[in-house]
Amino acid sequence: MLAFVETRCAAPVVFVVGVCVWWIQAIAMPLAPGRDFGTYVGAYVELFQRNPIDLGYVLGRTPIAPLVTGALLDTAGGALAEPAMSVLYALSITAWFLAARRFGPLAALLVTVVLLAYPSYGILFHELASDSIFAAAFAGWSLLVVVTVLDPSPVRFGLVGVGIALLVLVRPGNQALLVLALVPFVLALPWRTRVASSLALIISASALLGLWAVHNGVLYGKYTVATGGNSRLPFERAFLTDRIVRPTNGPASAKLAALVQRDLLPEEPYRSYGIELDDFFADPSPRMIVDLTSLSNRLWGWKSDAGILRDVGVEAVRAHPGTYARGVTTTVWDLLWQPVFRSVPVEPPEANGEPSSGLKSIGGETVVINGRRLPKPSEGERIPAPHEQAPTTPDGGNYTVWTSPAESHVVYRRKTDEQRVEKLARRISQLQANLPRRTGSTYLSLRMNQASNRFPPPVIWLAIGIVALFVRRPARALAAMTPAIAGLIVILLSALAIPSVPHYSVPVAPSFLLFAAAALCGRSNRTS
Repeated sequence: MLAFVETRCAAPVVFVVGVCVWWIQAIAMPLAPGRDFGTYVGAYVELFQRNPIDLGYVLGRTPIAPLVTGALLDTAGGALAEPAMSVLYALSITAWFLAARRFGPLAALLVTVVLLAYPSYGILFHELASDSIFAAAFAGWSLLVVVTVLDPSPVRFGLVGVGIALLVLVRPGNQALLVLALVPFVLALPWRTRVASSLALIISASALLGLWAVHNGVLYGKYTVATGGNSRLPFERAFLTDRIVRPTNGPASAKLAALVQRDLLPEEPYRSYGIELDDFFADPSPRMIVDLTSLSNRLWGWKSDAGILRDVGVEAVRAHPGTYARGVTTTVWDLLWQPVFRSVPVEPPEANGEPSSGLKSIGGETVVINGRRLPKPSEGERIPAPHEQAPTTPDGGNYTVWTSPAESHVVYRRKTDEQRVEKLARRISQLQANLPRRTGSTYLSLRMNQASNRFPPPVIWLAIGIVALFVRRPARALAAMTPAIAGLIVILLSALAIPSVPHYSVPVAPSFLLFAAAALCGRSNRTS
């Protein structure tokens, strides 16, 4: 078997096995919408339009994930979506196999077998959105990184920079991977080659990302790779998760609190649901962040990209560094431990031997606020919806009108805007309808989730790699470590901004497995 691993036929065999494994998993898990699926499809529909009806779609996402997601559903009525995802899954497994083979056949065999058996990784590729696309792209990029570190040159590091830019065009937060421009400086190279390699990485990545920023500037007047970062890092975590945003943290925080008191709390639904200023910051919700972003857009324009929220987040971290650090540390641990689960459809209950209609009253529950009975907000939120729900446009002309504490509608400045929003919604629904309609197997999905919960988490692989690194002192250690370091950067960046979402860590988890396999099975540098 080990001899076969080193042959030319091995990689095609791994690819074919990967395709077969994906389709076996598809018996239980047909391809389904992934996280934030609607935003990627919306971005696909609006992409490259000079006058999009909702800037949030085109500026909040970078293009690769929307293009792949939308094109797979838009081509041949979605018939190619599942075959394409099976190929992406198989290609990613093959890329990790080829990367591991650089450290020996046993390492390659170990990585391939474990990855094919890794339930969370398989589940990821049965969800159509950025997570699976990023996982495939990260696998290919990691293979390039391993090859480059083992045989470095400025040209190869330039290609690594291009790969980083492509990863950013899948997920904007991957810009943090530019820190890997430091890698050439720890290689045994002449200083001139080290500097040239580092510059090649930075320049190639910056050039490609700069072209996309120019595209956004020319079409939308905002020269940026993507918007939304100011409302996430570190504000979203500080506000929602650690809850350390307070008016007393600094001048920006006091200014934001005054604006909330003046422009949000007197309006619906905040007024009727009894949200006071202290409540707003002590017991926040995601819907409140939507309103804070809308408030910033209204007062400073959408080009400001909610810069005040970035300042407020920084002030919160400075005022409560211990709370923030503990929260980030806990989230990093969770991301290294938690698996991905498949959403299992709930079968309608039966009563007296007859199937029920499966219908129930939606929004029938109520709460009493200040002696007044109101509809209970969904999803454990404090308010039924954000105050402002109109799409983001350059002129900000559309706005929301509330007719009761729980009912609202959008008023459009132009009739054509309303028609375009309706057309966009229909187009998104049409594309989503092209997903497979079979339901899969509830029983097998549950077994898959159980297997995912019991499978060794990435932190185990990382720990094995670290221990083996010091005990065995494997050759080519830096080549195996670099993708793992990149994976940790991705996880840390996620933890700095948001609570634990395992879909951010599972795409990079194979890098820890590669590190462990190379450290365990690779040739040792120890001498007797």
